[in-house]
Amino acid sequence: MSPPAEPLICRRCGRSVEISRDQYDVFEQMHYVCFHYEFEHDPVDPDEECGAGGCPSEAINPRPDRRPGRQPPRPDTVLAGSWIWHANLRPFLQLVSFYAGYSFDDADWLAIDAGLEALASENETFDYPIIGRQELGISLSTDPNSGSEISVKITGRPDRLLSARISGVIDAYQHPDRSPPG
Repeated sequence: MSPPAEPLICRRCGRSVEISRDQYDVFEQMHYVCFHYEFEHDPVDPDEECGAGGCPSEAINPRPDRRPGRQPPRPDTVLAGSWIWHANLRPFLQLVSFYAGYSFDDADWLAIDAGLEALASENETFDYPIIGRQELGISLSTDPNSGSEISVKITGRPDRLLSARISGVIDAYQHPDRSPPG
């Protein structure tokens, strides 16, 4: 019998993270709900549903008018784009997938990793779909000689909230504290 896992403590509320334990690092070492209210919910009153899909406040004061509707994707609309460190690519894609209502798993990661390996020049891109509540196109490129920076472009139907979220995550994964060692 293996010993019990070491408790993971939420940076926001100080309590143990159990249910979303496997997403602890994706949610910046917090419960999902703590992460939501810390980074996604403002400027909406905490007791009122915001525009984020699955907002915990929906049970208190539902606002269906704020929920994203199912609309056909607009692959020509760039929601966000820049670069991130290669070491941060998987957690970045996990979080983007979460925002789209998709469960990113090992099979997705293997496909993306293989796609990046197959790129022969920095002018080539690897495209991958994320299809959940929202449909996104993920376009990745890298310089095969260095490989430490990944250019990312996320496309889909116009969505200002999702675009702001993804841009914020890109900014976070460019931060010097999140850069690869060395």
